[in-house]
Amino acid sequence: MTNGDIDVFAQTDDIAAILSQHGLPPETLVLVDNIQSWCQEQGIDEPNPFRAAKTLFLSGPPHALILLPKVISRDMVESVTGAVMFHDFEVIPRLNQNDRDFLRHLVLHEIAHILSRDRGESECDVWASKELGKL
Repeated sequence: MTNGDIDVFAQTDDIAAILSQHGLPPETLVLVDNIQSWCQEQGIDEPNPFRAAKTLFLSGPPHALILLPKVISRDMVESVTGAVMFHDFEVIPRLNQNDRDFLRHLVLHEIAHILSRDRGESECDVWASKELGKL
């Protein structure tokens, strides 16, 4: 882990609390070394080697998984905030200044996908920003 990286493993209790607040069990969260590698091992296509989060839908309990890398690099943060900027510009300073809020927004975005599978990326970002304001 280098300076500026986010230690996701150290924040699993906070993530579990957010999952619980939205009716999701703690086993929804799966921490992996690298999302692309984990997906390939499971026979799942994932073209992005720098993916910061991914939601997978399953046929049995838990009905969805949120994959997060154990460590999120600063490059991953910048990639995510660059995408969020197009949907919800006002939240960007908060995400860039506070790693915990960045991670919470990232998890909330994935929860938005689970709660409503037909939400697009921009809708998930806006919903995540509103929910982040409640934490």
